[in-house]
Amino acid sequence: MNKNFTVDRSFWHRGGWRLDSGAHHRGLCAALRNEDNNSCCLGHIANQCGFTWDELMNVSLPNNLPSAIRPRLYGVLVDCGELTDTENSDLVNEAASINDNAEISDATREEKLTELFAKSGITLTFQGEYLGGFLAEV
Repeated sequence: MNKNFTVDRSFWHRGGWRLDSGAHHRGLCAALRNEDNNSCCLGHIANQCGFTWDELMNVSLPNNLPSAIRPRLYGVLVDCGELTDTENSDLVNEAASINDNAEISDATREEKLTELFAKSGITLTFQGEYLGGFLAEV
């Protein structure tokens, strides 16, 4: 099972910000994939676990994915059977909290996410340029 994942900064939705038609909006949570084709860190990982972007579209968190396809995340984002219809794993919740935190810089966000996933034996790397450069510094 693959435990090495990459977040492409060019469409990484993070920090409670969202780029819509050239405008920045604060206070919005990221999604696994949104209508602007941006994805949170969990969306990048889910796509690399075999989910199509269409399956992830407008899904806020993994517990909102249909139960029939959720097992693709077992062993990566969740232990087998840990994810229920009503709750996410601690790893998912912590990652979402870091990803959506508008009070930290992108460098700090990347460091915290890398460390968090490493504790679960997952290598997370970041590549590319930031979309529009927004939230590069706080």
